[in-house]
Amino acid sequence: MSSWTLHQAAKVSEQVRYSGSGDERKALGNLRLLLQHFGYATKLDDITTSIVDEYVLKLKVAGNKPATINKKLAILKGVYTDAMRRDGCTKRPHIPSLKVTATRLRFLSIEEEDALIEWCCTENELAVCEVFIVLMDTGMRVSELFRVIPADVDLRQNIISVWKTKADKPRSVPMTDRVRQIVGRRIRRRNLNGSVFSNVHRGHMEYVWDCARNDLGMKGDEHWVLHMLRHTCASRLVQQGVDLYVVQKILGHKSISETEKYAHLANPQLRDAIAKLEAVNSGPIGVGARDAYVGARPG
Repeated sequence: MSSWTLHQAAKVSEQVRYSGSGDERKALGNLRLLLQHFGYATKLDDITTSIVDEYVLKLKVAGNKPATINKKLAILKGVYTDAMRRDGCTKRPHIPSLKVTATRLRFLSIEEEDALIEWCCTENELAVCEVFIVLMDTGMRVSELFRVIPADVDLRQNIISVWKTKADKPRSVPMTDRVRQIVGRRIRRRNLNGSVFSNVHRGHMEYVWDCARNDLGMKGDEHWVLHMLRHTCASRLVQQGVDLYVVQKILGHKSISETEKYAHLANPQLRDAIAKLEAVNSGPIGVGARDAYVGARPG
């Protein structure tokens, strides 16, 4: 049996795995990176573990974080899986999975949200501001939001239907009052056949976000990215006691493990424990103890 070339295998994966999926654009971009690194004509059976290790090293040197590298390696695994099922190769090299350490979950505080909205109003970026608010209150991905058309909005049931998702499962997203007002006003004001947010260009929205980031003093915060609006929605839901399973359904996470990274934000047992500790410590501090405490402080 003759091994497929990487190009042949990539074309198969493109058709059977990624075509029409919610993450098609990003997946195809990573497929192109594989082809450029390993070579279009390279046989799958000729790619060894050492060659894969070189690819991983190249990604690290380029500044890719472990989670990003794992996503790109998952594309390579998918290519081999699709090829082996069709007798396109006889073996697969070891494709590692890098250890990913927990990173800071960045979300907007109420004060930061107010500052962002005020900045948008001052800069007369009201349409973009509406996009930010809808992203923050629905937890939709940017790509999902820009695909919403009037037919997807049910003002009577108060939901937005998201049909094309990263998890390939349609879902219903409830609307807050302000989202309902924004979306409803847009549908009534504009005789739209396309996206409800067709008057906002994605590139301009990203430019406005970067300008706001600089002006609000967040230039040095590497976590201040558009995706944090999705984190903000999930975090607020969890903090208000919404069940993780419900949060998973609203956000459209493929696995509950993706949702569980927010679990630590809602822990009533911790709050109860500290309340009990406060009750024990609520008595007055004696004068001698207070003097000793003040005297022990540096400076």
